[in-house]
Order: sequence, then C-alpha cells, then structure tokens
Amino acid sequence: MYLLRYAIICALLFSISNAQSCQSVFEKYTVDKSYWYGFSIQDISRKTKINKISNEVLSTAISKLTSSIYSDVNSNLSLKVNEEMNDSYSSYSESIEFDVDISSKIYGLEYEVVSQGRCDSQYYTLVRLNKKAFNIKQRSSLISALNQFESLSSSNFSILYDYLTFLNDLYEKIDNNYFGLIDPSYQKKVSDAKNSLKNEYIKSLSSIKPAYNYTIPYSVYDDRSNFLEISFISNSSKLKIVSGKVDVVYFQNKNISSFDSSGNIVVPISDKIRNSSFVSLELSLNFNELLSSHEIFNNTNLKNLQFSYTIKPQPLILNFENNFSEEEVSKRVAKTLNSVFTNSISVKLEIDDTAIYTLKVDALEYEKKYNKSIGVYLHHLDEVSISLIDNLNGYVIFSLPVESLKGLSYLGYDEALDNLMKKVRKEGSVIAKEIEKNIL
Repeated sequence: MYLLRYAIICALLFSISNAQSCQSVFEKYTVDKSYWYGFSIQDISRKTKINKISNEVLSTAISKLTSSIYSDVNSNLSLKVNEEMNDSYSSYSESIEFDVDISSKIYGLEYEVVSQGRCDSQYYTLVRLNKKAFNIKQRSSLISALNQFESLSSSNFSILYDYLTFLNDLYEKIDNNYFGLIDPSYQKKVSDAKNSLKNEYIKSLSSIKPAYNYTIPYSVYDDRSNFLEISFISNSSKLKIVSGKVDVVYFQNKNISSFDSSGNIVVPISDKIRNSSFVSLELSLNFNELLSSHEIFNNTNLKNLQFSYTIKPQPLILNFENNFSEEEVSKRVAKTLNSVFTNSISVKLEIDDTAIYTLKVDALEYEKKYNKSIGVYLHHLDEVSISLIDNLNGYVIFSLPVESLKGLSYLGYDEALDNLMKKVRKEGSVIAKEIEKNIL
C-alpha cells in the first residue's frame, strides 16, 4: 500500500514538472516575426471532451489571427498611407469562415496549425500565417478581381440572380481582400470598381419590369384553356428572373406563385375572369429574399417591387391566309380588312397558327400590269374566294365568292393599289357582318 501511494505521488510530481505553461508555449513558437499568430486557450477539467474543446479553441485562435492581421495592417497603414486609406477601412467588417483542418482558409489563404494540446490545466491552439506569402496572394487576388471587373459583361450570364450574385461576390472580394498591404496606387481602381459594381447591381435590380403574354390569343369569344404568363426581366442587364415568389392578388384573393420551369408566373384564365370585363392584378415580386445574403443589397433600401396589370377583353384573333404572289398586296389587304374590323367588330387579323379561326382569301389569279394603249396601271385579283374556317375541326363556317377585284389608275401602281383597297374595304364590311353573325 505504501509503495502504491509513493508511485502515484511520483507520477504526479513527474507530470507537473513536465507540464508546459501556456506562456512558455506562446514564447517558444512566436519568435519568428515573419508570421502573424493567433493563440487561444481554454480551461479544461477531467470531464472535458477534447474533441469539442479543440474545435472551439481553434475557432478562437483563427479569430485572433484575423485580428492580428487587421491590427498590423492598420498600424502600418497609419504610418505609410495616412488618410488615403481611412475610408477604405472604416467599413471593414470581420468575417471568418473555416473548417477544422489544416487546409482551412482566411479570405482564401491557408493558415498553419503550429501547435495544440494541454498547457497547465488548459487546452491551447496556436495558428500562424506567413506575412510575405499573404501579401503576395492578396496582391494577386486583388489584381485578378480587378481584371474580372474590367471584363464584366451581363451577356456572360443567363439569369439575373447569377449576375447579381457575381457582382456582389466580386464587390466583396475587392473590398475584403484589400488590407492596405498593396501599393496605394491601386486605391483609385478599387474605389472605382466598387462604385461601379454597386451601381450596376442596383440598376439591374431596380430596372426589373414584367412582360405579359397569353398561351393563346385571349378573347372572351374563345373558351379554350388559356393562361396569362408573366415574366420579369431586368431592362438594364437584359436578364430574366427565374426563381423566387410573386404575390398575385385578384378578386381580392392573394395567391403566392412560384416560377415555372420556363421562368414564368402563370395565372389561369378562369371562367370567372373570362366573364368579367376587367380584372385587376396586383403583383409583388418577392425576389429580395434570395438576395438577403448579399452585402450590396443589405446596404440599399430596395423593397419588393410592385406592379399592376389589367386583364381586359381583347379582339378575337383570326389567322390570316392568302395565296397572293405579291407580298405588298397581302400586307395591304390585311391592313385594310383590319381597319374595317376594328371599326365594326372586336376582331383582328394576324398571322397566328394558334388562333381558333382562319380567314382565308384566295384568288385564282393575281395580275399587275401597265396597259400602254390606254396608259392605265392595274392591280387585279380574279375570282376571289373568302372563307372563315374553324381550325379545331376544319369546318368552313362561311364562304363568300367575289368575281373580281380591280384597281385602276392613270398615275401609277401605288394609286392603282389604293383603288384596289377601296374594293377590298367594301368586301370587308360584308365579311365583318358574316363574322358577327356566325361567331360573335
């Protein structure tokens, strides 16, 4: 029993005599002034879990290393640059990201774990960073970021969120990596780049505008399934928003809508909407939630963007087909008929294969000539047939035969074409009445 007690006492004395003091550890490993150091200690007991405490101590050591760099830079800055850089550092905010391993980085640079373990009744970690290597990498990082800024183009991006994220990341990279260790001549480039990036970010975000389209031409006379598709595009960057949420309010009901795979917000055209003369939509673009981690965004006062749109009756679209060999004549006939329809019925001619009806105008022959013997210019459509076709089943709703349409003039072809359109206008009035009678 005596021998056992003696052995325990000797072991304790040996342990105490060989235990390192925290001060000696720090002094031993911090002699080399070409490094910045971060040293942290924490009390431990028999019940302390070393794995947990080592992570906590390492975190604090990294924080102190960052503070050492910042303090040293500010000290050198006041001596070398004086007031030129004060503004740059007035907005400094410490940011630490690390993993618990030796390859962790501070602002993209690796630190080194010099020593860690027990000292007295505490656990310690000492990390360091080579000043020269840090300065070289800082300069290289800054130059790389400035080069990226100079070659910046929104055309390299496909969606607005990616572009804004890149602008913000580049802004933070330039802002955070410039510690005053670089030649002061870079300061103007840094200041200009930061201002430009911030301005471009705000301009791209504040110039967002909605665009409205229907999956098929919308008309109260067309009861096919239809949707209003709303897309949001930044007019400044010409990039589209494809993520986020939009509050859509109509009929006093609020709907929270997400973007579909095409980057659109979709509003179904219900019977209730179709039976209403005017339906007001109030839109609130909740894009800001995606930007909440951006430093630039957090320094602005931009709120969720608000927009309004009214779903209202639109003309019934008729697809226009013809067999005219002269494109100019085809355009003039469509324009003339549209003019008649606009003034009499809610119908519009367009070249649109999705339209529910097609207005087809065919002529057996088209002739354009000058009669030398009498000095007359002529546009002639012979044996004209005008038909309205239901595209869903191919059914011909009505067909109007017209023997001949002629335009004559002694002045020239343009005047002859004008006279031909007068004849087309008269036929257009007949067509309008048939459309109104059969489908409106």
